Amino acid sequence: MDYFNVVIDALVLVVVMMNFPEIGYTPANLRYVLEQMRWTQKELAERLNVSLRGVQAWVADVDKPAHRDMPVSQWQALLVLIQAA
Repeated sequence: MDYFNVVIDALVLVVVMMNFPEIGYTPANLRYVLEQMRWTQKELAERLNVSLRGVQAWVADVDKPAHRDMPVSQWQALLVLIQAA
């Protein structure tokens, strides 16, 4: 099974397990994941090996100057982490 199929399987699992407020990566979905997994932003940063400031930018509302989109590769890595949890 290739990486793409693993990610798709993880996405399907996440969608079934979690009722995301929206589809795909959004700040609201990321906040929802943090809440459901009971992870702090700092814990997520450590799990993804990124800076806390990066995670803070991803969870910021899109109309805020501090907002930055979460890279697709990081969203996919998060889905794999959720599946493994």
